[in-house]
Amino acid sequence: MARQMKVKLDKYWEGDGINYFLFLAVFLDPRYKYEYVEFFLNRVYGLNQAKDMLKKLKEIIHKLFDYYSMMYPLPDGSSSGSFNSSIASHDHGVGGENAIEEEDGFEDEFKMRVKKKQGEVKRNEFERYMEDDVEDNIPGFDILRWWKLKSMKYYALAHMARDLLAIPVSTVSSESAFSTSGRVLDQFRSSLSPSTVESLIWAQNWLKT
Repeated sequence: MARQMKVKLDKYWEGDGINYFLFLAVFLDPRYKYEYVEFFLNRVYGLNQAKDMLKKLKEIIHKLFDYYSMMYPLPDGSSSGSFNSSIASHDHGVGGENAIEEEDGFEDEFKMRVKKKQGEVKRNEFERYMEDDVEDNIPGFDILRWWKLKSMKYYALAHMARDLLAIPVSTVSSESAFSTSGRVLDQFRSSLSPSTVESLIWAQNWLKT
């Protein structure tokens, strides 16, 4: 029984079976952040293995942050860009072609400065979250509400937390670990692809009607 339980444990917490999104959820918890993940991995897996795991986790965090920074640019940049474009379009009818060329060059220079500033703000946003103190672990702490209130301070991270922390964590009942009869359905027969699930839902709907 102990060997069977060890096999099930290793399936999810060793090698390629580890779900790094669980660590990412802890990183996005302002009560724990990266330091807790680092402490946990060093304690459980040892310094050598934890070093490789932390390196992989950092890569995932940075890739996700870059993606969300691109998907959700700072609102200041979009409003400034639209405001600048509206001014240029208004002046085009007054100043002629020379004015248009000058304003196009001015607008391009302005956009470059805005993008550079946005990049600095985004980097500072990530660094601020890493450096800020952790929150107290008080009873009834609402992590989604915390991110909602901090959405302007950590703009891209807040969108990332909203999506990732909304994913439900699936669990297996403890009886399964102590069961000696085994599975009635194996893991292949009990797993369904998204297209199969969709087909079954449609078929059930047709049968009901």
